[in-house]
Amino acid sequence: MFDTTLEDLLKPQDPECLYFFVIDEMGIHQGQASLPFRTAFNLKPDTHCNFKVPVTYSCQGEGDDVKEMLGSVGELEGIVLYRNLPVYAQMPSGVFNDGVVENGCLLFKDLPFPQVMADAPAVWQESDSHDFFGADPNDDENEARLDEIDERTFFEALDQIELPAPWEKRRAGDRSGGRVYFADPRSRKTTWKDPRFLPDNWDQLIDPNTGKVYFQYHKTRQTTYVDPRCCPSGWDMRLSKNGTVYFAYHPSMKTTFVDPRGLPDGIDAALDDLARMYFKNHNTKSTAWEDPRANQQEVTLTKWRQLQSTRWWKEQVWRELEEMKNRAEAEEACENAASQQQSHDDR
Repeated sequence: MFDTTLEDLLKPQDPECLYFFVIDEMGIHQGQASLPFRTAFNLKPDTHCNFKVPVTYSCQGEGDDVKEMLGSVGELEGIVLYRNLPVYAQMPSGVFNDGVVENGCLLFKDLPFPQVMADAPAVWQESDSHDFFGADPNDDENEARLDEIDERTFFEALDQIELPAPWEKRRAGDRSGGRVYFADPRSRKTTWKDPRFLPDNWDQLIDPNTGKVYFQYHKTRQTTYVDPRCCPSGWDMRLSKNGTVYFAYHPSMKTTFVDPRGLPDGIDAALDDLARMYFKNHNTKSTAWEDPRANQQEVTLTKWRQLQSTRWWKEQVWRELEEMKNRAEAEEACENAASQQQSHDDR
């Protein structure tokens, strides 16, 4: 039993899928594939919907209650065609409160929406597109870019990103190598620990009596000395109502006390539908139950944590700079459009 929040309880269930059992030309069952309904659907009648999904396989050992997911054997490609399909308003989120739907979003564009809503809600957006092993098709390109970022370039890029309020950035004297440190006006204390890129619902604070950095989780109003950053994609750290640290895995909507951070490069932690932790090896395209951190020396574990943390920070900086660039380009486009319109009006 884990402490949870209302937001967790109101999250949508797993998406509805079309399920396929894959049999080869010899009649031997090779695996199964699932096609999320919303990824192969069209509001226009008699429209072909192309799809390509991975074929996965599993096995069940003697005495096991559930099948163990082992990996992927290939892809299933085809076309889905719907006919005479009734159309309903489908909303994967939202709360009906006092006669009004709050924070809802449509599953598809142009679907009818509840009459209690004054305006059409936004269309639900997929998170990152991933395959069975959670690999983004642009990961190789992004990793190459991240690996090219040296320490000097990284800190120059980081210097362009603003601090969250009310933090202030200062620079130490020559004796400390001119390092940047951070001041918290609330406690009137300073720290070397960077307060940027904290997850939603988290704040970095400094104890005014001891000068130690700690973190506050707004949902339960609890605090901890454990840094909530550097979680892999799909994970976030939370605090229960009694202040216990636990971790949530969004793809399966399960939680665990086991920290998913600090794994070697190319290996990610995941939770199955029974909240059991298993490990994806992206290099070999395989999965395993055994934690690669088990029986490792502390020097190795420290190295893995540092490498993962460094990559995580580079990813945040890279993403923020891309967003800043996109915002600047959008503002420039708006200014150019306004200028052209003004010139047209002057004529």
